[in-house]
Amino acid sequence: MGNEPDETLMLQVGTGDHAACHELVERHLGRIVAFASRVLGDHTMAEDVAQEVFLRLWSQAQRWRPSGAPNKEAAQMMEISVEALESLLARGRRTLKSRLRAVAPDLLGDAS
Repeated sequence: MGNEPDETLMLQVGTGDHAACHELVERHLGRIVAFASRVLGDHTMAEDVAQEVFLRLWSQAQRWRPSGAPNKEAAQMMEISVEALESLLARGRRTLKSRLRAVAPDLLGDAS
């Protein structure tokens, strides 16, 4: 399976093909983890982001339609990566605010 283009693999993932999904993970996991790690400064959290990216990819694959554009699939994975990072960072901000509210409510003032 190693030589199919990403576009073909995405179509196969859309039909529930686990092997095609595995191939996409093998091809793109390192790049996504490296990107997320640079943004977060935490390799473990970056791996969590990558897991979220591939879960989203799997769940959205049935709706994916090929465009013929070069590297569209890789660009789509990076877009999903950014969305996953934004989500993780937003959850972190909410968690931090909740903790601060519990420990030192006067630090947040009325702006929270």
